Amino acid sequence: MRAIRSDRFEPLHSVAATRQIEATASAALPEHTLMERAGLAVAQLARALVPHARCIWVACGPGNNGGDGLVAARHLHQWSASLGGSVRVVVSHWTGATHDPSRLPIDARHALELARAA
Repeated sequence: MRAIRSDRFEPLHSVAATRQIEATASAALPEHTLMERAGLAVAQLARALVPHARCIWVACGPGNNGGDGLVAARHLHQWSASLGGSVRVVVSHWTGATHDPSRLPIDARHALELARAA
């Protein structure tokens, strides 16, 4: 096993390999499962790194990675609400002048709907 140095970026998989892994997993799992798992993992890591945080800011892009962020924000909101904390979310770079959520990828749109409901 080779150690990965923390002072430089080393991808674990190429972009093509990652897309193949995601496609294979998506075909075998219920809808939205990958995004839910990724978002929960991000939220758990954030909570482990700064368990004392009371104000959390989450920046999300317009694609499925942004959807992962929205899922993370939803979990962080649910956890922090019991501690009197708050979560702020910014979704940037939507296409179109109206920032129409229907232009988001289906999984990201689903994550946005759930985050808004939380």
